[in-house]
Amino acid sequence: MILALSVVALAQSCTNEVSPQSEGIPVEKRTKSIESAMEYLDSGQVVKALAITSVLVKEDADSPESQEAHGLVLLASADQFDQDGLSDNARIERERALEAFESACTLLSKPTLLSLSTGQLAHMLGKDEMARSYYKIAHEADETDERASFFLAQMAMLEEEWQDAQSWINKSMERNSTEPYTLLSSGLIEASLGNVELARARADDGCKQKPNDENLRFMQARVYRMAGQPNRALEILSQLSEPLKSSELTRQEMALCQSAVKGDNE
Repeated sequence: MILALSVVALAQSCTNEVSPQSEGIPVEKRTKSIESAMEYLDSGQVVKALAITSVLVKEDADSPESQEAHGLVLLASADQFDQDGLSDNARIERERALEAFESACTLLSKPTLLSLSTGQLAHMLGKDEMARSYYKIAHEADETDERASFFLAQMAMLEEEWQDAQSWINKSMERNSTEPYTLLSSGLIEASLGNVELARARADDGCKQKPNDENLRFMQARVYRMAGQPNRALEILSQLSEPLKSSELTRQEMALCQSAVKGDNE
């Protein structure tokens, strides 16, 4: 997803406001270099693309377009290292890509989508504070995009900061009230806060958006178990198909449901 977002961000970079000091090489040369690099990237020739952008950022360090293109190529290089089983090399490339994206964001007065990509990459690399910072920038920069606030809610959920998670997921729903994973996440958050009726309603609404998505059904079952209806949760889990039904995650959730049922009967 980060790579896809970066491609879109690169396509939109021409419309972003660039800081006054950004001059560098002639626009025609920059454009031609970036186009050549992207052509190599599209054809899977990552090394050639990287050779172009590495020279480009040395000659054109103050251009957000050049920095962004270099970051995009570095991400592709990281993916290639992952495919070759070289995870350490892949991480180094992603760290370099993050530096390039940071530079591009600094050079743009309104980085918009690039801030979201940068936040995701920082999040992937375990740089949570940096990720939060860029997600917040992205949230403020584009009043129609719900994704940054969704990611902030997910981060708060993992840390069990439920009030913060509720605040961010509500902001996300204000921008997109029908996104199923947002609704299910809201259900989990509300269940954790003890708002059980709202939790079940959100879970049901989310599943209505994509009734055949079994990952959503699993989340719905968890919401129902947390909201005091473990029998209903077990019913939902029993209707899942393989391989999800026999997965370790589902077995663990079933065990929690069965324990809750036993507790209710005692």
